[in-house]
Amino acid sequence: MFNLQCLLTRNRYYHYSEDLKAVSPAELCCYTLLIDDDTRHRSYCLLLLRHVDVDEGELRDQAAKYGLKDEIDALLQFLGARGDVDDDRFPE
Repeated sequence: MFNLQCLLTRNRYYHYSEDLKAVSPAELCCYTLLIDDDTRHRSYCLLLLRHVDVDEGELRDQAAKYGLKDEIDALLQFLGARGDVDDDRFPE
């Protein structure tokens, strides 16, 4: 109808699980960015990555799976520089 795609079955944007441990921090970070890649959602990801032991290899694998390689690289760079990055996509 109106030439709109209502279902995007080729994309995997959401994940549901009764078991909280079934969703890894790497997956949760990527799912958060898929919901919306704005300052607030990036801030949530930064908090998660800063306070939880996230396997960087798994995070990069998940990022590649969801087409978020550049976004995850930017987050990791921001964390590695302890926020000293001149980029308006991140909080001050």
